[in-house]
Amino acid sequence: MKTSGKVKATELRQLIKERRATAFTLEGDKWSWDGYPLAVGTEYVLFHALEDFHLDGYCCLKMSHLSCVRPRNGRVQRILKSEGIKDAVGIDLGVDLSGTRQVLRSLRGLGTLIIVDFDFVDDPFCHVGKPVRLNKETFSFMGVNTAGVWWDRPRTRIPYADVSAIRFGCEYADVYTRYARERRRRSA
Repeated sequence: MKTSGKVKATELRQLIKERRATAFTLEGDKWSWDGYPLAVGTEYVLFHALEDFHLDGYCCLKMSHLSCVRPRNGRVQRILKSEGIKDAVGIDLGVDLSGTRQVLRSLRGLGTLIIVDFDFVDDPFCHVGKPVRLNKETFSFMGVNTAGVWWDRPRTRIPYADVSAIRFGCEYADVYTRYARERRRRSA
């Protein structure tokens, strides 16, 4: 089911029904993810992420950034089934996929850090942390740096429109959840 252009929700619903590992290709074909699609909303698709033949958390990917979805080939499907990975696919959390604000609101109470990805096409980057305030058009985010130290203060007025994906329950974010520490204050 290779598609070109914008991916339709009906295509994703069929892949959800079939419980098939899927490659999600992003606009410009510069980036792709593998996973099992779990749910589709008006703005986002939620999938259980696959990384090197193991499940690694979840991703809410903005539908408008998808250029193509295609099921992984039969051999990959058989390997995933034989390894028991397909049986472990699923989520016990309800995530509202109707918009960025709604996804962030759904994930606020997790107690773990999340990853917010920005602009996959031109200049990709991400923040690891937690949303602290959800406004009408923007949000504030308190993050950790690459050394696992919390920022001094939250980044504010981040437009929801700038978000490409939101990841959670993955190894990368979970390690930061366990080891992030407060910034030490310098004595005067």
